[in-house]
Amino acid sequence: LLINISNSLSNTYTVSLLDSILKSFVIDTNGLLIPEGVPITLTPNFSGEVYIVSLTDNEGCTREFNDDVYIEVKQLPQLAINEDDICVGELSYTLNNATPIGGAYFINNIMTDYFDVENLQTGSYNIRYEYTDPVTSCYNEVTEVITISESPEAGMLFSPQPTDIDDPNILFRDNSNEEVYFPEWHLGDGTIIYDELSFWHTYADTGTYTIKYYITNIYGCTDSVINQLTINPICTVFIPDAFTPNSDGDNDYFYPSIIGENTYNMKVYDRWGEIIYNEDNGQWDGKVNNNDIVDGVYTYSISVFDFNNRLFIYSGILNLIK
Repeated sequence: LLINISNSLSNTYTVSLLDSILKSFVIDTNGLLIPEGVPITLTPNFSGEVYIVSLTDNEGCTREFNDDVYIEVKQLPQLAINEDDICVGELSYTLNNATPIGGAYFINNIMTDYFDVENLQTGSYNIRYEYTDPVTSCYNEVTEVITISESPEAGMLFSPQPTDIDDPNILFRDNSNEEVYFPEWHLGDGTIIYDELSFWHTYADTGTYTIKYYITNIYGCTDSVINQLTINPICTVFIPDAFTPNSDGDNDYFYPSIIGENTYNMKVYDRWGEIIYNEDNGQWDGKVNNNDIVDGVYTYSISVFDFNNRLFIYSGILNLIK
């Protein structure tokens, strides 16, 4: 604000100005501040009238005024970059989250909006965003530091493996490459374990379970690993020594009762050693070519392949009774 004083009798004056509050300044006849020698600078927060209230010389003589000037205050645009820190292993990408849109990006003072994460070293990068409001022509800039941090490598160990339902207690342990925060284990049977690096878990049934392990490091970077664990059944075989195929709904078929098998083949022989029945995974109804055969003693040979495709052969005598 520049004030010119004409017909002055003094070189020093005190001027009182009123914008939102009353302010006083010591000036010379050219309107320059004493002793700075620069014009008065006002920084109002909003547009409005600035009034020259009075002018006082160094003799104490005061003259009141009612002059005013309108000052339009244009607000600086409010900027935000809106980017988060990232981790090694993430894809390179284009910076486009700053607001308002339409500005220019600088990465370490180089004008570019392409953040080539895949080819950059870990560390901190200065992101500057410059923007000029197309309506007010007001300019502003903001700077934010984005850090590329190392990602962890998740690892896990569990034992015993392989095991069976007689020993279903499994010890799980973290085997990651650095200190782990917020470990989370999904054990495949509906169980989820939080914040444990070593623990035992007992499985209630046989089967193959998919184990998923999630970790976070000190920088907030994450990783996961997936593995499979198997609880084998115990292969047991029961073979009856007699059956009664008389269609009464009770013990009408001859077949083995097996737990833990993959498949089986059953052969039945008559008293002369001829094969009268030969089927995979079948049940014999005491007939040959759909005809009933006589009561008597027969022999069998049953080949069982367990869950690991190991072969077990069972032979014996069978009594057919009607």
